[in-house]
Amino acid sequence: MASNNNSLSQSSQQTLTKNRENFLHLVILIDQEARSILKTIFEMGTSSKRSSETLKEYLMRDKGMTNSLYRKIFNNTQRKQIDSDPSCCHFDVSLLYSAIQRSCDGLAPPEHQDWLTDGKFENLLKKVKDIRNDIFHGIMTIQTSEYVQKIERIRTLLIDCIKQSGEKYSKSDLWIKNTTDDMNVRINQIRDEPLSPMSLEIYENLPLFTELQKTLTSKGIKDLINLFENMVIINPTSAIVGHEFKLRVEEVYTTPMIFHARRGLVNVPLALCDILHYVHQMQSRDSVSTAQIILIEGSGGVGKTTLLKLIGHAWLSYQKGTSSKVSSSCEIKGVGKYRFVIPFKFRNRSISSFSNLISSIMPTARQSFQNKNHLRDCVVSVPIIILLDGFDEMNEESKKVLYDILSSANLEHIIIICTSRPEKIKEFYRMVNNEMNIIHLKIKGIPERSVEKFLSRYHDALKNRGQSKDDSKLLIKYIRSKTGHLKSVFSFPLYAANFAVLWTFASDKLSNICSELEFLIELDRVTIEKLIERLGSHPSTMSLEEDVLRKKVKNFVAYLHKAAFFALHHNSTILREDEKHDLVQCCESLALPVHEVMGTYLIQENTWSSTDMEIELKFPHKSIQDFYAALYISDKLKCKKKPLDIASILKNFSDILSGSQLPFQQQNQILGNNLDMLLNCQKDLRASVNERDVLVDALTSELHTEMKYLDMNTFQNMLVLLTGFLFHSEYNADYNIAEQSILLLKQSGIDSREEWIRVINIVKCHDIFVTAIAKEPSNMGDTINISGSDVSAYSALLTKVKPNNISLSVSEDPSTVPFLEELILIIANHQCFVSLCCLEYLFRHPNKSLEEAALMQALRQLMDRCHIETCVIPYSEGMRLPSGDRIPAFSVSTHKDYNNLCEELYKNQHKIKYLRLSLSIGIKASQVVKPLPPWFSGKVDLYLPDTDSEHDIESVASLISSVMPSSG
Repeated sequence: MASNNNSLSQSSQQTLTKNRENFLHLVILIDQEARSILKTIFEMGTSSKRSSETLKEYLMRDKGMTNSLYRKIFNNTQRKQIDSDPSCCHFDVSLLYSAIQRSCDGLAPPEHQDWLTDGKFENLLKKVKDIRNDIFHGIMTIQTSEYVQKIERIRTLLIDCIKQSGEKYSKSDLWIKNTTDDMNVRINQIRDEPLSPMSLEIYENLPLFTELQKTLTSKGIKDLINLFENMVIINPTSAIVGHEFKLRVEEVYTTPMIFHARRGLVNVPLALCDILHYVHQMQSRDSVSTAQIILIEGSGGVGKTTLLKLIGHAWLSYQKGTSSKVSSSCEIKGVGKYRFVIPFKFRNRSISSFSNLISSIMPTARQSFQNKNHLRDCVVSVPIIILLDGFDEMNEESKKVLYDILSSANLEHIIIICTSRPEKIKEFYRMVNNEMNIIHLKIKGIPERSVEKFLSRYHDALKNRGQSKDDSKLLIKYIRSKTGHLKSVFSFPLYAANFAVLWTFASDKLSNICSELEFLIELDRVTIEKLIERLGSHPSTMSLEEDVLRKKVKNFVAYLHKAAFFALHHNSTILREDEKHDLVQCCESLALPVHEVMGTYLIQENTWSSTDMEIELKFPHKSIQDFYAALYISDKLKCKKKPLDIASILKNFSDILSGSQLPFQQQNQILGNNLDMLLNCQKDLRASVNERDVLVDALTSELHTEMKYLDMNTFQNMLVLLTGFLFHSEYNADYNIAEQSILLLKQSGIDSREEWIRVINIVKCHDIFVTAIAKEPSNMGDTINISGSDVSAYSALLTKVKPNNISLSVSEDPSTVPFLEELILIIANHQCFVSLCCLEYLFRHPNKSLEEAALMQALRQLMDRCHIETCVIPYSEGMRLPSGDRIPAFSVSTHKDYNNLCEELYKNQHKIKYLRLSLSIGIKASQVVKPLPPWFSGKVDLYLPDTDSEHDIESVASLISSVMPSSG
């Protein structure tokens, strides 16, 4: 009897499974074929819809639909789907039906009786939608007999739809036949072939999946809003102003400079507001069906993380309905089309899968899902942006997350934006599938014209929060007085923000700072002074003398530098448990308040894992960590080079012994024994220092490993700063150290001239180092491009190398650029090909003139000795040069200069290849005596300042007409 019951049970189970499969076949039929036919009808009926246009935009443009009616027709979930899918490819049957009803040409109005009348085309469409609802909301098992009947009913319905839509929209009989035949083949396949495991997984819970998507949209967006509300808070200066000083990213940051890095597009700019629009263009052009990856390369502190925060802020503003209030510098066009923005930091060690990541940032939404994989599937089914910050900080766990994301990102509605330092770019390309489209961009900080605005905003924020009483105009005046390499450093948001703080607390110390490293050294000094000041008023340390506090802080900082170095070795800004423990113990042994001291240098970060929240301590920025690590190795090298101060050691030991009860004879014997021991130690130390490999030894001995096991990319920025320390300080580095430094820097990945120039600036053009670096082939390329910030570095380097081509472009006032005259004379001695644009400032400021006799003399020699390929010189200055007739290009800023130049052209038929006119609005067409000569065939560029009003545009048009040659 039991056996019969068991057989009946198995038979029932098989019947249930078959009936369940029947239901899933119908779900697939609706999801694939019915949706495909409705999508085809939608496209035929909306032929005037633009491909980049959302349904909402089309309805309002072409159908005159009001916003209130639009919101009434489409629910919140549908509206978000419409915003995120201009192609309408991912609309389900219900949304397609509503879209067709409201947007397709040639159909009855939605309230018309045709939608309810059998035989009418409109009613056929309604029946497709109704049968979808019957299946999705009905019983999820269907007997075989009923299943076949439903299949045929749906087939007939869709055939009628094809036929009537073809007739309505003037399709040929052949199109109707082919479309019908193709559909029938697919319907038969769905009906007869068993479900694949993948189809079972996808469609098993499709009706439930659809409902869960709605839940996810509601709860998931709320979770992300809460997350981004905290993420857009910044405080890069917490070491000095404290953790309570907090700003929202949009309060101070301006649009960063972004350029293409791909071959053929190098240095072509791309505005941040257009970054997503550009991706959409690439998808349309290349017909890409996989995720788009935007790789953003940039040096430490240049603003990579800030850029991602700006994207997060733009999405947050859209979700909160405040996007209309977002300033143009923070606007990201098209960000509202993406349902979710998923942020992830590569330094995170507690998450090892994409599913875990989504679960951790959507804690409320995940409660509605059976497991984290279902949550992930719902998330990736809609358009999303994934923000991956700090690829150069990747660890083994975050590497798994990246691979998981890449394997999930086979859908075109996913955009991945990843940031990295330059030294890890090659590794990124190795990891990413070749079939994926990578848009490679470079971020280069704040534009020069916006640095003053940034500093002013940041300083105003300090004033508003009671941290400063000074006038921001004084800060701007000081910045304008700075030139060269240091001014270019201010384009890095990290340095600019900290400079605003330094100027507030130590403006008297800034006058002697002229390099990136000196800036960091002063920042470190002020950080220590502010800490000592706070300790002086802390209950546990207020009774101690300042000298005592200073020694205690010095001891702690030495431990901190060591922790920075070892954390860097592990490629992490986050301290490990043993590193945290050592620092806490150090504070306690020095009787320093742990929270106050460690809070000065480290940031507490709450990180969600897939199961719980973890509290971690991290350095505020990797560039700051690099600086501390460089200090640690620098101090170690100085200690090795410095001989033991035996006399001081013995004196201190003698003082201790004199306070003991030991007999005098025994004291002398102990001192004598220790003297012998110290002398032997000094001898051993000298023998252990290998001058040839002193830098390698410093790294490997500390880490107890060999060079071949070190990831030198990780140490790149630290090595740059270390090189600066060795050629700045009392270390007295020699040529051997220069060669060792260069070798290690090359092993860390430095290979471009731009990177070597940064190192030269950091060592303040030290002659020994420049002599060594001049032997590197990368500094002997065909063309050297020199900007104003690098004049001093090249004035040192070009005394050691002889280039073939030089392009000198200085936008600053030439009278304020140090070493400019010297550089021009050095170039003149090379007698090479030169493109010269060092007087741009005079062109833009026609009321200024070049008075410096030394610079004029240098320009004369340059004109006489070099082959001038391009030389844009203000006409008034060019005519003062004896070689004026050899100048191939002039810039003209006043009507007087223009008229004089025209006279010269008509008189001597001067062969000018290029003319740049600054057509100031103050000049009227009537002041132009003559147009350019008819034989003039050079290129003319027009610089039109302040042309906003309609009157201005008319004036400019009149001026252009006046100067154009009669030949056109």
